[in-house]
Order: sequence, then structure tokens, then C-alpha cells
Amino acid sequence: MIVVLAGRRIDAKKTQTSRFPLKNRDKVRDCIREKLIEHQATALVCSGACGADLLALEVAGKLGLKRRMVLPFDSNRFRETSVTDRPGDWGYLFDKIVSDVEAIGDLVNLKRTDEGEAAFTATNEVIFQEALALAQSNFDRDSPNILALIVWDKKPKDEQDITAFFKQRAENSGFLIDEIATNENKL
Repeated sequence: MIVVLAGRRIDAKKTQTSRFPLKNRDKVRDCIREKLIEHQATALVCSGACGADLLALEVAGKLGLKRRMVLPFDSNRFRETSVTDRPGDWGYLFDKIVSDVEAIGDLVNLKRTDEGEAAFTATNEVIFQEALALAQSNFDRDSPNILALIVWDKKPKDEQDITAFFKQRAENSGFLIDEIATNENKL
């Protein structure tokens, strides 16, 4: 099973609405591990932001799964804008994973110059394309299914919520869907 993943970043220090508090990091990591094992994952395709993405990439590495990371722009810029800007000391983990996946050709850099919704929507589209390519290759011949694992508080932030859009896109593509709650009320 190839897994595409999207989800929440760790909450900013002074957030008004908690979606993924840092204190839930270990519980969410454990849930991701359980889901990857339960679904007999062979590969994970996602981006690399602090929170859901990095936790999943870390767990997938420990489980020996193929990991493909898709970034909208170069890793230094992404690290600054989507990794180290939140609590939790995510920089080392990001650097290690980037080094590991880049060494085997599994870091996809879209080299975009924009930021925000357009860049992240394009990144999600490439995540789907990469998963489909893996499914069609000999890599996962025995289990060509794709699972979308959505790691979030299970409700859109607003009408342009990128995680909600990812889930809808996965449903429209006929992917299997599973979810993990990131907020304390549902853990």
C-alpha cells in the first residue's frame, strides 16, 4: 500500500484555535505508526512540514518504508517557512530526512518561486502524481492501492483549507481514506 499523507503543522506559539498542540506529538506519532502497519504500507509520499509530515516521514524511515518527500521550493527556504517557525525543535529531524531521501533520489523539489496556497496546492498535486507513479511501477506490484492518511483536527480551518482540499482530492481519485485526530479532544 502506498500512502499519501497530509495534515496539520504543530500549532504556533500564540494560536487562537488549537489544531495540533505540541504536547500531542508523541501520541500522533504512535497513531501514524499504527496506521502504517495496519495498512501494510510500502511507501510514503508527503511534504516535510513540522507536525504530521515530519512525524510520518520519521516513522516510515524507522519501519524501512520507501519515503518520497515533495517540497514546493528549496529545502532551506522550506525549512525556514514551514519547519523551524513553530515550537518543537524540528530542524534536525528535517535536515536528517532531507539528507536521507535526497541521497537516494526521493526528494522532489518543485522549485516554485511563489508561496502560500498556490505553492502548497501544487505540491499536493505532485504528491498524488508521485504516488500514482509508484503504484504503476514495479515497486508496489503486489499492492497497487493508494491510501490517503489525513492527520488533522478533522475540520477545515476555512474554505481554503489545504488539508481539507487534499482529503477531497483523494476521495475524488478513489483513494482509500483514513484519518488521525491531532487535537486533544479526539486522542
